[in-house]
Amino acid sequence: MPEKKEKLFPTSVLVICILTTLFAPFAVFYYALAGGMASIGGNMIYSVLWAYIPPSANWELAGTSIFGIFLPVDPSSVFYGLHILNPLILVWIPIFGFFNILFAVLVIRHIQGKTSMRKTIIAGLLTLAIPLYQTFLYLPYLLTIGPYFIGPIPIQLIMGILIARKYSPKPVDVPWE
Repeated sequence: MPEKKEKLFPTSVLVICILTTLFAPFAVFYYALAGGMASIGGNMIYSVLWAYIPPSANWELAGTSIFGIFLPVDPSSVFYGLHILNPLILVWIPIFGFFNILFAVLVIRHIQGKTSMRKTIIAGLLTLAIPLYQTFLYLPYLLTIGPYFIGPIPIQLIMGILIARKYSPKPVDVPWE
């Protein structure tokens, strides 16, 4: 009995999936507090393996949040800056990065013909769940402070769908059937 071979795909597809999953940012949190002539703001960018948290000019507003819990931070703290493989960020990978990793796995499985495009797209849309959750969580507060943008950056979603469509398994054409 012949064994069923798995469909091979270029190594570049695997590399692109890994890079966009682990290193492409998936959420940005930008806010600006209008105060007289100046505005005070900050932006935080999150990825699965790194984060950038800039110091804020107004340290009463400085801080971060994890599921709605505001944690004030002193601006001179080592908490600010670019964090690559920071243990405090890596602890949150199972929560923040779960859907991103699941989507990458399903893109590869779709290319191999082991899952449907529908399931792959649903997993891709779930990569937007955590950033959208935080958007709705902070919306009442953000409406009072001025210009803001909180939300997902769908780099991985776009790349994954493009890859899945390009390398999608083609149905076998059997004439006269």
